[in-house]
Amino acid sequence: MKKEKNKKVKKNLGTIISLVAGVVLGVLSIWTIGFDFADKTGVVEFMLGYMGTFLMFFVVLYIDIILHEAGHLVMGLMSGYQFGFFRIGSWMLAKYEDGIKFKKFTLPGTGGQCLMVPPAYNDGNFPYKRYYAGGVLVNAITAIIMLTIGLVLGTENYWGKFMIVSAMITGYLVVENTIPKDSNDGALLFQAETDEEQRKSIWECLQYVALQQQGARAKDMPRIWEPMTDEELVAGVDKAGTISKLGARLSYLLDLQDYETVYTLLDKSLSNKKMMSILKQQFKIEKLFTEILLYNRSEEIEKLYDDELKTYIKQTTKTMIGTARFMYAYYLLVEKNEEKAQREKERFERLCKNHPYAGDMAVEKEMMCAIDAKAQELKANEITA
Repeated sequence: MKKEKNKKVKKNLGTIISLVAGVVLGVLSIWTIGFDFADKTGVVEFMLGYMGTFLMFFVVLYIDIILHEAGHLVMGLMSGYQFGFFRIGSWMLAKYEDGIKFKKFTLPGTGGQCLMVPPAYNDGNFPYKRYYAGGVLVNAITAIIMLTIGLVLGTENYWGKFMIVSAMITGYLVVENTIPKDSNDGALLFQAETDEEQRKSIWECLQYVALQQQGARAKDMPRIWEPMTDEELVAGVDKAGTISKLGARLSYLLDLQDYETVYTLLDKSLSNKKMMSILKQQFKIEKLFTEILLYNRSEEIEKLYDDELKTYIKQTTKTMIGTARFMYAYYLLVEKNEEKAQREKERFERLCKNHPYAGDMAVEKEMMCAIDAKAQELKANEITA
């Protein structure tokens, strides 16, 4: 009962924060065009001016994300990194052996991402400070420039107020990325600076993703989680380096189709309250997927497939092949709705065309085959019964 109450509080808190942010931005939009704008013009002109200004602030936010990732790119190149990929939203430019290609990929909780291949790890260190601080640094400089322009133009001028509010939006991003949280830039910098083990783990994970991007499968890549035990991996789910190793371990087990161990490891991971929120729903999807393949227990499926997960699935089913694969399994094996399952299969195949990781895609396709095999097994059992 208490657990359910805490879930509702957290969910309501997130909704309240979003509403407050929207209201604040709305008030700032009205301040920008002028509180007396409607008296000077009219209701229609006021609404057009308000909506236009409100939308322009979202454009500023989008530009801030681009500049943030560009900061990582520039600072990474200055530190000896090699280009891996540059992503804004789901649009991605990735480097392969035969050149740079356009791909589509989404990582929930992030507006963009610039991943680069780091230089060699020597004497317990690698150049991480400028690379991880680059995004925040560029945003901070941008905010100062915007604020300066706004103050020069003055608050009697529309563009002066617009630049001041834009500086506030950009400054908020600086704070959001600087204060250590989950696996943001501040958290990565703090963990790399204070913990040599985490510093090496972060470097290993960057190397791991680079190999993954070039088409390597999880079972063929370095076992970066060793010599850590599964218990140690689960205990460190609040640290970026360790959670990446846990992810690599799970990918390895999924590649081997060792679903029993995957289920057990996910069950232990999700019981740790320190788990990063950005990955919790993805882990729930994989636990539910293995539950369906192994046991297909109605009560357990209903418990896992809660409103929070359904919302996450709606947000990712159009962009993530793993979510499409799960929904295919759910519709085919749980709901036994072949029409819905076929739609998800077609979605999965469309997503595969632009997926950046060939090795990951091969594993996903094998899991789709495992779903089909399970469906055939269930039909055979029904006929026998």
